[in-house]
Amino acid sequence: MEEDHGRDGYIDSSQLPGYQAEGDERVSFDSCLAIANSYKVEGNDKFKNQEWSEAMECYQNALQVLEPYKSIPFKQVKEMLTSCHLNIAASGYKKSVGMKRDLEAARELDLALQHCKEALSLDPRSVKAYFRQGQIYAEISALEDAARSQYDSFSGSANILTQRSRDSLLQAKSILGTNDNSIAAAFEELEAGAAKKRRKEYRTSLQMSKASDATMERSDKAAERMNQKNIPRKAEDWNKIDLDGELQRLEYESLRQQGLSEDEIRNRQIMQIVQDSSLDEDEKMKRCMHLVGHKDWQPHPLTEQERNRRESEKMLQFLQDPRRSPDEKVSYLAHLYQKSKPSD
Repeated sequence: MEEDHGRDGYIDSSQLPGYQAEGDERVSFDSCLAIANSYKVEGNDKFKNQEWSEAMECYQNALQVLEPYKSIPFKQVKEMLTSCHLNIAASGYKKSVGMKRDLEAARELDLALQHCKEALSLDPRSVKAYFRQGQIYAEISALEDAARSQYDSFSGSANILTQRSRDSLLQAKSILGTNDNSIAAAFEELEAGAAKKRRKEYRTSLQMSKASDATMERSDKAAERMNQKNIPRKAEDWNKIDLDGELQRLEYESLRQQGLSEDEIRNRQIMQIVQDSSLDEDEKMKRCMHLVGHKDWQPHPLTEQERNRRESEKMLQFLQDPRRSPDEKVSYLAHLYQKSKPSD
């Protein structure tokens, strides 16, 4: 006995994506299924090429083709709908992982989570749906509160969202009934806080980029003032130029031309600060914190014990420095002795 496809097994072709009126405007169920599958195959190709947005559009087209049949319990339709929802969720998740801004990532994660839930409504025992949901919740938990608060589906603290991720992965493992490398890897990333570390690096990178843009803007304005025609430069004009900012900009441009990334440049600058023997520990920390965007950071006041420890460490470093001559070391010790000697 043949299945009843509804309305004689045909739908109006105007419901299809990219519809153009031509000839018979009725499309059979089998044709709809074939069209949906072709969109899905195209989406899979886009997914493999990491063209996440294009892949999602293809899967959405497949869902649109099958829209008239989604309430009818056809096995082929259910499987196709579930697969497309999961693929949209996977694409949205992958796309969000590469987004540096939390608000942009949150939008994709919200969409991905919705499609996971759609897939679970069609197949409550879908291992892939629970697995993907676990990954999505892990990524959501790493977002800043301001980004999470934009979506009702992200309700709960970061710890609660992390637990939802863990529960989803456990559910996937339970349904599967055996060990799976992908699920095990997702658990490892979750417990290691991989998503949190990645998003923290993104935020630091954005802060560095913002600081660099501000420095370049100041330098450009200074150069513009100096390059005004028919206005001779005076000696005092040079005092108006942000020389430190200009030097930083030139160094940044030089390193970028050498192929270094923003993170590599920042790490290099931090290393230069740390290795600068002319700076004390507080100044090193202050400059490093300012470099990563914490402009208001200040070292806490030292206790007498901490101050003495710093002095001792500084003395040992000086005495163990192979670049210092014996005379320099003797002179240094004599200076310390005179400094510590109580005055009459």
